[in-house]
Amino acid sequence: MPIKSNPKIALIGNPNSGKSSLFNQLTGLNQKVGNFPGVTIDKRIGQCRLDEYITAQIIDLPGTYSLYARCAEEKTALEVLNNPQSPFFPDLLIFIADASNLKRNLLLFSQVKDLGVPVVLALNMLDVARQAGISVHANRLQELLGVQVVTINARSGEGLDKLKYIMTNPIRKEAETFYDVHALAPKAIDEVKAQFAVSNNYSAWQLLQQGAQSAHLQAQEQEGLQKICRKHRFHAEELQARETIGRYQQIHSILARATRQSRTNKATQLLNKCDAVLTHPLWGHLSFVGLLFMLFQMVFWLGNAPLPLLDTAWGSLAGGIDSALPNNWFGSLITTSLLPAIGGVLLFLPHLLVFFTLMALLEESGYMSRVMLLMDKLMRRFGLNGRSAIPLLSTAACSIPALLANKDCSCWRERAKQIFVAPLVNCSPRLPVYIILIGLFVPETHVLGILSVQGLVLLAMYGFSFFAAILSSWALKLVLKVKADDTFVMELPYFTRPYWRDIWHVVRVNLSEIGLRTVRVVLPVSVLIWMLLHIHAPHSNVEQASGRSEQATDRDHLHSSDPIQLQVVPTDLALATEVAPAHSLAGKIGQIIAPTVEPLGFDWQVGLAVLSSFAAREAFVGSMATLSSQEAGTELSLLTRIRQQNQPNGSPLVPPMLLSLLVFYAFAMQYFHMAGTVLKQSPFWWAPLLQLVYMTVLAYASAFVVNQLFS
Repeated sequence: MPIKSNPKIALIGNPNSGKSSLFNQLTGLNQKVGNFPGVTIDKRIGQCRLDEYITAQIIDLPGTYSLYARCAEEKTALEVLNNPQSPFFPDLLIFIADASNLKRNLLLFSQVKDLGVPVVLALNMLDVARQAGISVHANRLQELLGVQVVTINARSGEGLDKLKYIMTNPIRKEAETFYDVHALAPKAIDEVKAQFAVSNNYSAWQLLQQGAQSAHLQAQEQEGLQKICRKHRFHAEELQARETIGRYQQIHSILARATRQSRTNKATQLLNKCDAVLTHPLWGHLSFVGLLFMLFQMVFWLGNAPLPLLDTAWGSLAGGIDSALPNNWFGSLITTSLLPAIGGVLLFLPHLLVFFTLMALLEESGYMSRVMLLMDKLMRRFGLNGRSAIPLLSTAACSIPALLANKDCSCWRERAKQIFVAPLVNCSPRLPVYIILIGLFVPETHVLGILSVQGLVLLAMYGFSFFAAILSSWALKLVLKVKADDTFVMELPYFTRPYWRDIWHVVRVNLSEIGLRTVRVVLPVSVLIWMLLHIHAPHSNVEQASGRSEQATDRDHLHSSDPIQLQVVPTDLALATEVAPAHSLAGKIGQIIAPTVEPLGFDWQVGLAVLSSFAAREAFVGSMATLSSQEAGTELSLLTRIRQQNQPNGSPLVPPMLLSLLVFYAFAMQYFHMAGTVLKQSPFWWAPLLQLVYMTVLAYASAFVVNQLFS
């Protein structure tokens, strides 16, 4: 008979096993994927139509190597699977296994199976297994494990129909366990089953092992578990080791009968030799720097090629719209605010397209996992570990998820370190802004005829942000006495052929996020700047007295000269179509902040744009486009207007203002959404305020030093 019409089906597996790809295939959602661990940091939920009668709720649990929780991701999976009262407790588990490393994957599978939840084993990455010379006999494996086994390709969708068919049919719970833990501590397990109304031996075992730290148990229940452990001399670590050894013995016996290892081909042998170079303490770091160098050079080599054509086309489009619109406030809003703001981001779409495509190629090939392993030893010296390299190296990661991933840190010092260091990490939303700023303000010149100065500046900023993050972590490590987390575990995936479908997915998601921020933040901020530019600032008493004197003179002149008609002068705070920027409310605000930003090399326009960019970095480009269009009009192209305003004649190759601006953005808080995240994750209301002050002071001081050095 069919299962219930709205079952809960959870996806579980080791990191980098293809869970997120399968989740996307089943639900049609666009969860970020990457060929490295740590992409999914919390459970994700979507809907999947299995047939005309059944719609399942798909729950993507974070990747974990074991049910013995050592980090926030593993705790999330354990709390769901070991708590039948959880709203996310599944009716069925789909275990996604990497067929190229079944020995490691089957450890978690054996633990999950012993919990008594119906489970289906989905064998993924069979192509990678064949590349490594591994043959897996699915039917034989199904017979030995006692569960249904289906072969799939999570990226291409192969085997998805068969998996859905299995998901729609009832699967009775298997009475036979994979490994009997009852024999290790029979009295303790029986007492837990009696006191906590648990029927499953392995669920009782997990309560004995980790129940004292379980979030769904009351303090009295946790204390009762500790008493049972003391009463029956339940030594958790020793018994856990015995369990793990016993499970691996059975796994080894099963794989000996269900898999076959043949000699690896020459291509695999060559890739293994490449691994030895890419993970070498010296050559690995040099290779990484070399790849970044080529990547950033290609961003500007390829991105700059269509830039003049796009600028000309956008200028023609804007000119046509300008001539068609009426010469009033509405036309001014469109031509000097909205169009320049959109164009300032849109013109650099080729650069962003090249950047996201190349980064996705590195991720999907498996190279980024090598870099994480390489960085772990270096970053551990500064109080971080290889996991901290994810936002540095991925288009599918950001410092905000880094904060969310560490929300379960048991030590407040570790939480403080993450709150104050994670925002400094040069995560993916920051790099596109660097690309746009460098493309705007750094001339398209070359060193030695081929090396783009723009690419060199971007590489320098990437390295600067990296060292700023690890040095800040080192300083906090000395103050807070926090050591790096020693439980960071990662396995290198095989090099794989990237799928262009996945590459396009990554590129599309990242470009969509930039587009959404442009619509939600950049355009409203640009409209606000335009309004401030068209509002007369209140006059001081001296200016008002001078104005009254001039008006009296004008009245006398009017009485003596008949042909002259009275002109209406906009009153204070009245919206006008023509206002000199210096006399507008924006100019007034700029004059107020000018003494503060001038030591950084900024004029009042740049200072006002920087102030607006605390909403989002891209807002700086929109604000500068609006300010330059107000002063220069629309006769010149958009790029020319912005560059002429901020690159006076005789300026150096890289303006000190730009260097100061980039350094300021390297340290300043990314956007206000970060403050909201910190407020949610911190038990103290003042943490976001302290973070804002700390990062702003650090950004200001660094930008001041850079401006003084290069001016």
